[in-house]
Amino acid sequence: MLYYSKKSKVAHFPGCHHLGRVLVDNAVLLDTWSEARRQGVRICKCCNPVWKRYKSEQRTLTTFCAQNGLAFYGQDGLVSLKTMHSQWKIAPTDDGGIVLFHRNTRYKKSDAQSPLSGYHLQNFRILSIIDACQYVLDHDAYRLHTPAAKDKQSGVKTGSPKGSRKWRAQQKRNKKKERRDAIKRVLFIFDQLESERARG
Repeated sequence: MLYYSKKSKVAHFPGCHHLGRVLVDNAVLLDTWSEARRQGVRICKCCNPVWKRYKSEQRTLTTFCAQNGLAFYGQDGLVSLKTMHSQWKIAPTDDGGIVLFHRNTRYKKSDAQSPLSGYHLQNFRILSIIDACQYVLDHDAYRLHTPAAKDKQSGVKTGSPKGSRKWRAQQKRNKKKERRDAIKRVLFIFDQLESERARG
């Protein structure tokens, strides 16, 4: 549950000390964070659970991400995480916790209900941003080292005889994928440099 003033468009969780400034006549009640997001209402930085954790963990987070090849930045009351293989967002829950969203690799009908367009909710309750970062690294490692998961993700069918038309088509697809991965690696390095520059 969140409250906001019609005049400020900044939502507060119950217990936020800024909530006392909202006049009763102007107060609007919202049931969920996603409803606030749809209406263009942002969450107050003082009571946003993502920002609270981000501020308390920023130094540790910077070190952890630099050591493990993760890029991160804060924007719109969320924290974005990026690896060479995946993109994530950490968002607040309606009860003052935080949850993790993963960028879609392929669209599912259920993703239309997501409060973050193009992302789906991970079934993983996180206690800290460092927890989320570790989960992201484990997730990427699993997807990269488990052939069944990798083949399912890319839609690649294995087992075509060498020299066949399917095999040659697969080789072309592999070369294109390698080229795309090389471009992703370069863009990822730029993202890391940009996030370092933004942090100071």
